[in-house]
Amino acid sequence: MELCNASYSLLQLKKYDEMLSTSERALEIDPTYADAWCKKGVALDELKRYEEAIACYDHALGINPNDAKAWNNKGNALAELKRYEEAFACFDHALEIDPNDAVAWYNKGRPLDNLKRYEEAIACDDRALAIDANYAHAWGNKGRVLSELKRYEEAITCFDRALAIDPNYTYAWNLKGNALRGLTRYDEVIACYDRTLNIDPGYAYAWNNKGITLDKLKRYEEALTCCDRALEINPTFALAWFNKGLVLDDLRRCEEAIGYYDRALGIDANDAMTWNNKGASLDKLKRYEEAMKCYDRALGINPDYAKAWGNKGRALSGLKRYEKANACCDGALEIDPFDADALWNKSFALSGLKRYEEAIACYDRALEINPDDAIAWNNKGDALHMLKRYEEAIACCDRALEINSDDADPWINKGGALFILGRSKEAIACYDRALEIDRNRTSAWNSKGLALDELGRYEEAIACYDRALEINPKSELAREKRNAAQQMCNQLKAAKKPTNP
Repeated sequence: MELCNASYSLLQLKKYDEMLSTSERALEIDPTYADAWCKKGVALDELKRYEEAIACYDHALGINPNDAKAWNNKGNALAELKRYEEAFACFDHALEIDPNDAVAWYNKGRPLDNLKRYEEAIACDDRALAIDANYAHAWGNKGRVLSELKRYEEAITCFDRALAIDPNYTYAWNLKGNALRGLTRYDEVIACYDRTLNIDPGYAYAWNNKGITLDKLKRYEEALTCCDRALEINPTFALAWFNKGLVLDDLRRCEEAIGYYDRALGIDANDAMTWNNKGASLDKLKRYEEAMKCYDRALGINPDYAKAWGNKGRALSGLKRYEKANACCDGALEIDPFDADALWNKSFALSGLKRYEEAIACYDRALEINPDDAIAWNNKGDALHMLKRYEEAIACCDRALEINSDDADPWINKGGALFILGRSKEAIACYDRALEIDRNRTSAWNSKGLALDELGRYEEAIACYDRALEINPKSELAREKRNAAQQMCNQLKAAKKPTNP
């Protein structure tokens, strides 16, 4: 008995190896001591040695088949091994013995959540709370399930109930932050993660989640610091490697992002989202064939992954395989008709097929879903440009720039429409804004050169074409236009030479 009491104290101190040794000494004295078998199982559980833990619970149940706690603990170990049906049978045994065991109801709800049987999970939490209204963990778990259902306000209410019972319940603070993030209440989100980290600075999930939020706020360097803190605490935390890749991708540091996605995949090669995001980074580098392989890996893991189908369509468009691209986007939209990204990827494919009216209709559908999608506004402007509806194209570019004035593409596209309308000075101003954002954009230098040509400012145009050729020596357009501008310069100089009387 004394050794078992000592085991309990060691559990509270998280000294699991010592707890295991103490339980084994108790069993040397009395191999029929069911509670010692249970304590040994708990220690093995905490050490993630689940198969051995299950064997200990079976020993305990061989001695006392009516030990509800042993059934409960065995169910937890089986759930960790994703042997859910066996786990449910154990929880049901525990509840047959004691229908008012709030812990067993709570434990039964957790794997139901993992299986996305959310309403059943909530029912289990409600049963636990009907027995013990002050069961903070049951409030926390119910909140988590409601968050999965995107019922964020109800979830927050549950987390607040849990925190009223236990103000230092880090799990509830962290998940409350996640729910607030779903409502885009970012200042409150960060406050929740900070509360979590004030209580437990080693809570890797809170560092990771704070990083995700800072990324949403475009505070990228702070986001990277948070991801690094999470990885210092847990170097095998695949989600933190993934999120660091995500931040780097947002910073357009795509090569580095790919490296971090690879680190995540080295830990969990079956994460479809990581394969998808790696593909998206490769896509931005125009490494379309490699991107396709990543999307195919994602779809091999989850054939119903709409984002991967849509992104595969985008990569196929990059390879000018527009019919196949369109088919992939249709596959994405069958799975999720409200996937705005799939709609604009389909629009891009339709534009490649010169089906511009259909492309515009798709952009309009995408913008109904997400009116603040700057890329969709810009691309719609592209399609309108191809139909020679230049004023409408400019209006779309302006809308894109209202949302994100730091994107070079809408400035270049607006400049192109203004140039065709004979408004070359305004076009040059647009190209200059684009070049402030990205000095290495060949298309902007070439387009500025054309506008300067139109104004007869040939020497300035030549300087633009020279810059384009420095960036891309293979640019035939820059070379051809430079030669033409040089000829015009030469002709003007020849015309200005005084003639002999």
